[in-house]
Amino acid sequence: MISALTEIAFTEPGEFNSVYNQMITVPGGKMIRQSDDGRTRVISLNTFLMDRLLVTVKEFDDFAKTTGYITDAQRSGNAAVFDAENNGWQMTDGATYFYPKGLDKEKAPLSHPATQVSWLDAQAYAAWIGKQLPTENEWEWAAQNASNICLQYRYNEEPIPDSLKKQYVELLPAGSFGKNQLGFYDMDGTVRQWTTTSLFVKDQQELITKGGLFTDDMHNVYHYKRFNSVSAVADQGYSHIGFRCVLKYKSL
Repeated sequence: MISALTEIAFTEPGEFNSVYNQMITVPGGKMIRQSDDGRTRVISLNTFLMDRLLVTVKEFDDFAKTTGYITDAQRSGNAAVFDAENNGWQMTDGATYFYPKGLDKEKAPLSHPATQVSWLDAQAYAAWIGKQLPTENEWEWAAQNASNICLQYRYNEEPIPDSLKKQYVELLPAGSFGKNQLGFYDMDGTVRQWTTTSLFVKDQQELITKGGLFTDDMHNVYHYKRFNSVSAVADQGYSHIGFRCVLKYKSL
């Protein structure tokens, strides 16, 4: 386990920091962000580290077994599962991070991103391992390669490989989708990802999620709008939301 930090020895941008489990340095800078009303904001971001891969089922299970942690989905007895046949969502009994579609469906491979993990669950994991969840702006800055240059495929250097297109109706192992220039995998694929940034939807506070997911069609995967965000409630597990963690510099 990583202890709480007072200082981080950063590597060069895009290089692994092996001390912190293959996290990648994201150099600070000023991100130009245009809101829906057309106004432009300049957001200053400090240098930070972020996981190159999504947290996997194995990693989350190691945390749960070590601490005895019970997820929101396990506590409530159900979670939200995407129904591909009806193109909709339903609350499914027995859905957990090990059985994201329910107990009567296949068990999640250990290499898959951990889903059916609520925002509260993800926060608990991050705190246990000595990290944090990213803010929306940190996630976006890392996805954009710490640059204001917009690539053809938004975050990835290349489109999704042809070999994956037919499989995209299902969740895939962490690292299946292309990496961006900084070295982050799956920024535009397989699951959305929790952030710590919140908003209000119909007077209810929700948390913003970022990235692509397996329920999107290929056209949407290729043409995500920059800064696109979708929110979800904090105490609910979903079969299409996972997460990765960051480490932030703290001055002595």
